[in-house]
Amino acid sequence: MSIEKDKDCSDIFNKHIKVDGFVQSFESNSEVSFLSKFKKLVKMAIKPYIPDFFYVKNMSLADLVDFNYYDLIISSSEPKGLHKLIEKNVSYYGEREFKYLQYWGDPWFDDISRPTNFITKILEQRLICKADYLVYNSKLTLKRQKNLFKNESSKMFYLPRGLDLSQAEIPIKICTLTNNIRILYAGDYRSDYRSIQALINACSELKVNLAIAGNGDYERANIDSCVKEFGRISTVELNKLRSCIDVEVVIMNSSGGQLPGKVFDVMLSDRVVILVLDGEFSVSDIPCSNRFIVVNNNQRDIQDALQSIMDIDFKFKFNFDDLNFFSIDNILVELIKDVKSK
Repeated sequence: MSIEKDKDCSDIFNKHIKVDGFVQSFESNSEVSFLSKFKKLVKMAIKPYIPDFFYVKNMSLADLVDFNYYDLIISSSEPKGLHKLIEKNVSYYGEREFKYLQYWGDPWFDDISRPTNFITKILEQRLICKADYLVYNSKLTLKRQKNLFKNESSKMFYLPRGLDLSQAEIPIKICTLTNNIRILYAGDYRSDYRSIQALINACSELKVNLAIAGNGDYERANIDSCVKEFGRISTVELNKLRSCIDVEVVIMNSSGGQLPGKVFDVMLSDRVVILVLDGEFSVSDIPCSNRFIVVNNNQRDIQDALQSIMDIDFKFKFNFDDLNFFSIDNILVELIKDVKSK
């Protein structure tokens, strides 16, 4: 099998790994042994604390790719359990010549969007100790991980997510706003870690049109008719909705250190973007923070921002050349620099 030295091997997984997940129901056939039923019961009991089925997937990649051919093996946390699958294959090599890097978006134990406990922390500890380098795409996640796993902290560093500028239609400038601005919040929301209540209250108070595309919970009492809920919608429908709005809103989590991927998704938008800080996040934790209007997650700050945007003299200027640093090519160069410096 001929493989280029810097080949992206993700296509190997697409072709050879079947996504079958956990067994969700028990067979009633009397031939199924007690041990088999017990194993299924254990699987279902620990499922909430294991990232996904990739974690328990046993698959040798030896016939597909020789890791020793490479200088650096990189695994990503999307899907979450893929780190474990790659780590198992890395371990097969024993005394290896290559280095192993794990790139993390969401951590396991400190993931606020799913149940975790001491089991999750033990599993994560066992996994990250096998890597030579640990890269996190959130400064705050990096800080929290260093405190959680002090023995591995020297291997950890920060690198933001890259933007595929080669495939993007880079805007020339931010669109001119209409007098009656229309706002979009796209994404799920939860009152316990990503609250949109202050945004809704601010829009209701100012009678500003707000479209919400996502699922979650908030206090619906006294909400003005200008607030419209769409629930989760397809990408096609969301793009249509985006074409009709003037301002998009991104809200940080009130706990944990995870940086919502939408921060990067909206960087190339030609709309004004309000980024709402919450929890431990500060302006210094936000990549290219000058791309956004940054406010705190309270009704007064959001209302003040909206009122300034609605001012007839309001203009928001951003030089999209500033995003060149976040190009995938440049991020890869930075990654190699960081690896060599460790």
